Amino acid sequence: MTIIAFVVDTSASMYQRAYMDGKTLTYRDIARQTIEMFLVARRKCAESEADRYLLLTFENPPNNVKIGWKESLETFRKELKNLQFGTSHLETPGDAIRNTFDFLNRNRLRSGIDTFGHGRFPFNLEPAAIVILSDGIWPHGTDPLDIIQTSTDDFVKERYRWDQRVYFFGLRIPGAYEPPTGDVRNIPYGDLMHRTCSQTRGRSYNITSCNMLQLCIRHLLEHLSPGVVLDITFPNWTECQQAVARKRMKCFVFVKKHNGSDGRTPGFWPIPETFEPNIHCEQLPPRDAHPQLMLSCKPSDEPDMVEGFPIDQYQLRNCYLTSWILMKTNIVRKVWPIFLNTGRVNEKPFGYLKSDSSLKVVRLFVLPYNYPELLPLLGDLIYTHYCRPTPEWLNQFSSYLDTVPKYYCPYLRQVFGEVMKMPQSLLQLILPNHLDHFLSQSVKRHLQQTQMIAKQVQDQFSRQLREQLATSKHNVRDAVVLPSVNSVFTEKNPYLVPRRDLIDVLGKTRDRFFHPSPPVKVAQILSERSPEKKQSAIKHGTYQSCMRKQLMREAGPIRKDFVFKRSTNASEQTTGDKDPARSDDILGETETPSTQEGLGF
Repeated sequence: MTIIAFVVDTSASMYQRAYMDGKTLTYRDIARQTIEMFLVARRKCAESEADRYLLLTFENPPNNVKIGWKESLETFRKELKNLQFGTSHLETPGDAIRNTFDFLNRNRLRSGIDTFGHGRFPFNLEPAAIVILSDGIWPHGTDPLDIIQTSTDDFVKERYRWDQRVYFFGLRIPGAYEPPTGDVRNIPYGDLMHRTCSQTRGRSYNITSCNMLQLCIRHLLEHLSPGVVLDITFPNWTECQQAVARKRMKCFVFVKKHNGSDGRTPGFWPIPETFEPNIHCEQLPPRDAHPQLMLSCKPSDEPDMVEGFPIDQYQLRNCYLTSWILMKTNIVRKVWPIFLNTGRVNEKPFGYLKSDSSLKVVRLFVLPYNYPELLPLLGDLIYTHYCRPTPEWLNQFSSYLDTVPKYYCPYLRQVFGEVMKMPQSLLQLILPNHLDHFLSQSVKRHLQQTQMIAKQVQDQFSRQLREQLATSKHNVRDAVVLPSVNSVFTEKNPYLVPRRDLIDVLGKTRDRFFHPSPPVKVAQILSERSPEKKQSAIKHGTYQSCMRKQLMREAGPIRKDFVFKRSTNASEQTTGDKDPARSDDILGETETPSTQEGLGF
């Protein structure tokens, strides 16, 4: 499952207009179209079936989350359409990125997918892509790079994880037509956002035209493959090869999706921690977001594998490191061991890099820690001693376990028993169960409390979001139609209001302006009544009152006993009194409109 979190800038600056594809649109419309274009293009990918889409804004939490974990794609589209711009209480871009990472990492703490203190499993991941859409016009605030490099979590130094990446779409489309100049490429947007995205192995884009927008969406889709990032250092690089000048780079490792029901890639061996937890450790040291590794520049011979022993293989994305390794393919059966970059002298390898037979890709092979010593021991146990270890072999294997972190013991026992089919009595002899207890009670209690708090906060947040979606009426501020000023002052001229009544009239006028009542038509009232009530209403009720009010507005006061009579001729506008012959008299009386007696003056 790939999590794609869209973070939309909802500031008032997104109302500026741009000329794109022969139309004049605002940046808010372009942001919505960008997300819609991405959704349509993503549906064509085979791996998009299990995608989870989130929608967040630059508002303060918890109002920044519009679509959470349990909402459907249809609800996502509705909230995107009704997204409100120009709202107050906005955050800076750095704060918006921080809130997004906190929202994602709470779910990771709840599920325990990071396995703190037990090594890192590349196949046990929750890949997430944070896509930010903004015009880049921000107030002075906190540096986004400083925010993502600091964390409030006790277990990680940085705020991001090794399978989370940040992508930034900077809208820089002009308001008038400009002919395209040069090659339309993915150009980094700004030094600050480029460094922020590169820190997570993401990308920033500078959108200046419709063609560039489509190219950037296509580039983003190509880089949404699940995987993790490794920070690899090359010591003494200049002594080995001058072609690559960088000594440290972040390499992306692809992780293939498993076809099983759980949707995860099976694996056996973790990438070890930079520290070794023990029973006397009261607190786990914080780990780096990207594992700090070191590559040996001196190649070594490929180890002789034991039959049935599993190896985890991962493919590296093409970079400077893979190019250099592919140049050294003339060395047969040579591999480049990889270590932890801890600065200790006695570090042992846990894997190696090797090019495949096609000489096009480089793969990472992950094995148990200190595999050069383990594999010969397993070969002697199986082929020489026939799974009947001697005391000398047990001493050598015990010495090997002293060099290995204790969290490797459960993984070794699982591989020896389930994969290599060793007898249970042998497993209890070489790997007793007491080796699994390597964390102190305080560390376990702290991990459980952190997981419980994250679960409570996440459940409360999801409940508030469901209530917000259920009670929201989607009153879009962009389409508000205010009543006309003339419709407010229907009874009195505002200039003739007495001074003592100004406050009362002002309150009533304000209520009419912001809460206008819809006009009620006589035909609508009559259509809802039965035929008997309709006739009585015409004779004595609604018709008489409406006509009386209309005549009072046109001619002034009339007598209370004055009755209108409907004419049978469609051309006759009014009725008379008891004498139907005087249908041409609009008042139904013998007097003319100029007679004060007939009008009741």
